[in-house]
Amino acid sequence: MKKTLMLLGLFFSLSAAAVQVLYTAEGDSVGATDLFTDDGSQDGVFTHTFSNNTKSATTDVFVGTPAKYGESSYGFLQTESYINTIDMQGVTYLGSSFTLAAFVRPAVPPNAMRLFSTWNGTGGLANQLLCDYGGGVRGFRLAVNGVIVRPTPEQAPSIPTGSFTHLAATYDDGAVILYVNGLEVARGAAGSGAPTIDNNDGRRLQVGEGWRWPPTAGNTGQSIGQIDDILIYDRALSSNEVVRLSKVGAMEFFYRDGILYTAEGDSTHAADRITNSLVQNGVFGSSGVTVRTDNPKFGECAYHFADVDGASGLTETNVIVMPHTKNLGERFTLAAYVRFEKDTLQRLFAVYPSSGSDLLMDFDPDAAQHGFNARFYCYGTAVKASAVFTTGEYHHFAATFDRGEMRLYMDGTQIAIGTNAFTDIILGEDIRIGADKTTAISTQLHGYVDDVVLLHEALSAGEIQALVTDGAQAVLAPPEPFPKGTVIHLK
Repeated sequence: MKKTLMLLGLFFSLSAAAVQVLYTAEGDSVGATDLFTDDGSQDGVFTHTFSNNTKSATTDVFVGTPAKYGESSYGFLQTESYINTIDMQGVTYLGSSFTLAAFVRPAVPPNAMRLFSTWNGTGGLANQLLCDYGGGVRGFRLAVNGVIVRPTPEQAPSIPTGSFTHLAATYDDGAVILYVNGLEVARGAAGSGAPTIDNNDGRRLQVGEGWRWPPTAGNTGQSIGQIDDILIYDRALSSNEVVRLSKVGAMEFFYRDGILYTAEGDSTHAADRITNSLVQNGVFGSSGVTVRTDNPKFGECAYHFADVDGASGLTETNVIVMPHTKNLGERFTLAAYVRFEKDTLQRLFAVYPSSGSDLLMDFDPDAAQHGFNARFYCYGTAVKASAVFTTGEYHHFAATFDRGEMRLYMDGTQIAIGTNAFTDIILGEDIRIGADKTTAISTQLHGYVDDVVLLHEALSAGEIQALVTDGAQAVLAPPEPFPKGTVIHLK
C-alpha cells in the first residue's frame, strides 16, 4: 500500500512500510511520543535491562532539562549493571534511503556512546546497525550492512560535554554521509539496498545503548546525558536540509504553519491564531508590552509598546519574541499594522545583530536623520523608500521575499524592490517585534502594533491589499480553525 503527500507543490509516493519517527520529549513523562503518525505510532518505551536480559519496571531514562529546543529532553543516567534505552516500538525496517539524527549532550566525555543501535554484542555487524559517537569512534560513525563509515583520524570531530551537538547520518542505497552540526565529516559506501536490522529475532532499533546486552559485553556504550530531537526520516536528507535541521531543530524544520497575532483576548503573550502543527505564541519581553483597547486597528485590542526614551523611567527592552522563526526558507511575507508615536527610527521586525544572518524592517517617520522612511534589510541587502507617513495614525507595512526578490509595501502600495544574492533564508535568531538584540533605546518601537503576520509564501500585491482592506483575521482565517492551505508540512 502506498500513500501520497504534497511538498512544495510536488507529489511524492511513500511506502507504507517506510518508518518515520520524531521524539521531542515535549509533554512526555514515561515514554517517548512519536509525532509522525501517518505511518502509525512508533512510540518509544523507556527500558531498564539487566545483564540477564530481564527488564525492570523502573528506568533511568527520564524526561527533564536542559533541552536544545522546547522545554524537555530525554536524560540517560550513569549505569553500572544494566542498560537504559528508548525502545523504538515497530522500528524494524528503515528502507533503502533514510536519515538518522539527534542532538546529544553527553554528561561525561564520550568514548563510544550509542545513539541508535540494534547491536547485541555478538555475531558481527552484518545484520545489525550501530550509530555511536565519541573519541573511541573518531567522533561519529555508522555501521550498516557490515561496513563501518567514520571520519579519518585527522578529521575526527570532538563531541564536547555540557553542550548540545547535532549528529546526522544519511543512507541512500548504500551511500553514507555523516554530519556534525551540519558539517560533513565523513562519507563512504556501505553495500546497497535496505539494511537488515531485524535478523528474524524481533529486533527493534534502540536509542541510548544496544538492543540486548550479553553479560560478557559490558555496558560501555551507554549514553550518559541528554538526547533531544530524535529523528528517523524515510529518505536521505540533502546536505542543505541537514544544515537547516541542525540550525532550527526538527519541529521548525518539518512544521511551518505561519503566524497571526491579533491581540484579541491576549494578556500575557501574543496568541498565535495559526496552530495546525506548531504553536508559536509570542513572548512578551518586558512589562512595557501590553494589550490595550484604546487604539485597535481591527477588533478590540492592539499591542502597545511603551516609550523607553528615558523620560518615562523605562529602560528595559520592550519586545515580542516570535518563536520558531529562524527557518524562513525561500519565500515569506512579514506584515503588520503600526501606529508610531514618535518621530525616530524604530524597529518593527528585527534579527540584529546575528553574525550576518540578519533581518530588519524598520521605519522613520522623519527621514532627515537616516535618509529613508522605510527599509527592508535581509542578509546584507537593503531595499529602502522615501514614503510619507505620520505618527498617530495606523499604516500597514509588508515585506515579501521570493527566492531573492525583495519587495516592500506601505498601505498596499509597493514602495521599493530589490534583489538579494541569497535565495534561501535561515536566520541566526528568532524574529523580534519592537526592538533588536542590542536593546538600544533609540531604536525601540513606541506605539501600537496590530495584525502581525508571518507566512511562508510571498503574497501578491492583490493579497497584500486584501490584508490592508479587510484585516488579516478576515483574509487568512475564515472560518476557524485556520485552513491547511498555508502549511508547509514535510510529514
